[in-house]
Amino acid sequence: MSDSPDPSAPDHSPPTGESGAEEALSGDDAPSEPAPVSTIDLDTVVAEIRAEARRRRESGEFPPELLEHLDEEFNRFAPLTFRRTGIDGAIRAVETAAFINVEPPTSSARKPVALVKATIKRSTAWYHLHIARQVTALGVQMTRPLRMLNEELESLTERVGRNERTLGRATPALDRALSDLTRPIPDSAAAAVAEALGDHHGRVAVSGAGDGGIVSALVARGIDAYGLDGTRIADDVELRTEPVLDHLTECAADVLDAVVLGGVTDTMSNQDRALLVELAANVVRPGGRIVVVAADPAEWTHQAGPVAADLSPGRPLHPRTWDHLLTVAGARPAAAVRPGGTTGPWLIAASVR
Repeated sequence: MSDSPDPSAPDHSPPTGESGAEEALSGDDAPSEPAPVSTIDLDTVVAEIRAEARRRRESGEFPPELLEHLDEEFNRFAPLTFRRTGIDGAIRAVETAAFINVEPPTSSARKPVALVKATIKRSTAWYHLHIARQVTALGVQMTRPLRMLNEELESLTERVGRNERTLGRATPALDRALSDLTRPIPDSAAAAVAEALGDHHGRVAVSGAGDGGIVSALVARGIDAYGLDGTRIADDVELRTEPVLDHLTECAADVLDAVVLGGVTDTMSNQDRALLVELAANVVRPGGRIVVVAADPAEWTHQAGPVAADLSPGRPLHPRTWDHLLTVAGARPAAAVRPGGTTGPWLIAASVR
């Protein structure tokens, strides 16, 4: 068997001679030299390049057809101007593209060809000008609606931003912080809610259902109820985690027999509560009921605790305030009652007209 080394195997022999010394110095132990600091001012270089290009363009050194060709190629492979200039820049680009140059190039290395081109240009100039005017006018007319839409979009963006700064925005972080602090409708209110519903035992949506206790109590009384704003998915009753505002927005008109509002409505903002009452009046059929289970404002701060009181977008409303919202939405509220006597939540029932 031969003792010659395998040429495919890596050579692990130590470096020798000058080349070995260079390899040793190129490792981690080699002395490091500071990287040279560039003294070139890039802004100055770019400004000089632009000035030179402008000078050569204005001097006529570049043929006009070459400049047009370069502009077309640039716009073809780098059509990103609108990302830097916005919608207004994109509209200007459309207007520029709609312009037709009626001065075709006539230069040629052969004089007879140049003469023919010039003759054709002079003889067809009237035709080219007629077509160019029509196409340019079409481009201008097409961009006018775009400019109007852009102005409306800018105005809308400004108004929305102003409203957000004035009213504030509910963020997912705030929703998560309030998810464990919002109190659902207490199970003890089930009997009073069922009595307020009367013979309205059709489809009933219950907001602020929590773990579903209030829904189970109503179903046990023969009411076809399902819960919203639930904290879990239940097997014994229909309990949804869907927020009540989102659900009522998607419901068709006059599709429900009654809506029970409570729990989450105590901490909603006034804007959301006014919208909620209007949506409830829309989805409940004429003659149906809206029942509000509202915490007592004087007791709520102590019951909810300082954290929920500080973070909540709103505070519980007084019964007279609920009466006003229901009346404005087209419902006819009855006198508010307090099932617990002198303590506990208020119950406001209203008939939808």
